[in-house]
Amino acid sequence: MHEMYTVLAEYYDCIYSAYLSKVPDMINSVEEIFSVHARIPVKRILDLACGTGGPTIELARRGYEVVGVDVNREVLRIAEAKSRALGMNVRFIKMDMKSLDLDEIFDAATIFFSSIQYIGPWSELASFFGKLRRHVKEGGVVVFDAMNPLYLYAAEGKPVAWDVQCENGDRLFLIDYREVDPVAQTMRFKRLVHIMREGKLAKVVLVDDLLYLYTVNEYKLAMERAGFEVVAVYKGYQEVRGCPSERRIVVVGRAV
Repeated sequence: MHEMYTVLAEYYDCIYSAYLSKVPDMINSVEEIFSVHARIPVKRILDLACGTGGPTIELARRGYEVVGVDVNREVLRIAEAKSRALGMNVRFIKMDMKSLDLDEIFDAATIFFSSIQYIGPWSELASFFGKLRRHVKEGGVVVFDAMNPLYLYAAEGKPVAWDVQCENGDRLFLIDYREVDPVAQTMRFKRLVHIMREGKLAKVVLVDDLLYLYTVNEYKLAMERAGFEVVAVYKGYQEVRGCPSERRIVVVGRAV
């Protein structure tokens, strides 16, 4: 489990280069969300499941004091190296967000790239929001994105093959497949990664992750029980700027 963030950590930015190229635009939308929905000035941000630090570092670049948290040391090492290379002082902490326990409080919390969907079943999600509420000031906000389960249920589950060329010279050939269970409301995400080096197969890694598919109402119930008021649900970050997408949802809760 979590091979993308451990054994494949060094290839994460290569595999997700298209996503990372859109991070500045995504953070533009997040800043607009802060300005519209937070009742306090947002200066300190807790970025959970921060991975290799793409959004974390972008937020810090814009002047926020950001703490990045991730359970996997492998991706944190990369995030720390990227931060140092840019001359930035971003603090990263190794911790499972499901066991969040920091002696700190923040103006906002962010959870990007569907990472919220690693938390399950629903009782565990509700428990997580209870822990998160203790880390967000009253009037502060939590922003997270997730796959739209209703879109996934309707989509065909055909394998997708693609390849990427990495800066270190390695070429990756990937085959992705999603197994959606509408009854259990889960998705088994499988990815077979072939690492080609100097024209030869160097390694094959199988990613096999279980993600939980919650509806907007299930997120709302968990958040409201924890002391967050859900103040907005967007059809992707693009809808904040006028271009909605049915594929993803962005949920905004305010601490009350």
